[in-house]
Amino acid sequence: MFYHIMEKKLVTAVLVGIGLLLGLALLFPAKKKPYDVEIASYEAQNNTSIYFKNVRAFYYGLEDLPDAGMSVYRFGETAKADTGIYLNFIIVHNWRASEVYIATEPSKAMLALGEIDIAVGDKIVRFEKSSMNNKAQYHFAASVFLALLEHKAVTLANTNKSIFGNLGNEDANFTVLKDYFKWLYKYR
Repeated sequence: MFYHIMEKKLVTAVLVGIGLLLGLALLFPAKKKPYDVEIASYEAQNNTSIYFKNVRAFYYGLEDLPDAGMSVYRFGETAKADTGIYLNFIIVHNWRASEVYIATEPSKAMLALGEIDIAVGDKIVRFEKSSMNNKAQYHFAASVFLALLEHKAVTLANTNKSIFGNLGNEDANFTVLKDYFKWLYKYR
């Protein structure tokens, strides 16, 4: 009898505690920001590097540059045609400095256009591959990534054609951008 009363009180106390915790969680939800890509940072987290190399790298073609201390990852489903205007993103891992960069790899036809304006969602971004350093490429990739996250179009400003050439290539490059920002632990 004594144990039955104690058991009932214990169960009641646990249920009240759980109810209070749920009430607090509803009243004060966590401020959730799944991405923070505004600040350019290239530092590769050790745990995300291991995850990428063991899980995600399977989907990428790898080009090792041992003299430079870098590995270049090209997603297997991105466009590789010699003709057409399109842009691909590649991931460059500087394993000596433990940094990861994102780089643009435009088609020959897109390079021939020189400096072009690209509509990234609601804003226009100037794209000039020859003058883009790591920081400029990071900011360009971040703006494209944020636009794609919000399902906004990324097009050549003067023609409204996708910079990726087709929807399949757009999806493949979106995967590259997600993998890149996950590797930097800026997107979950």
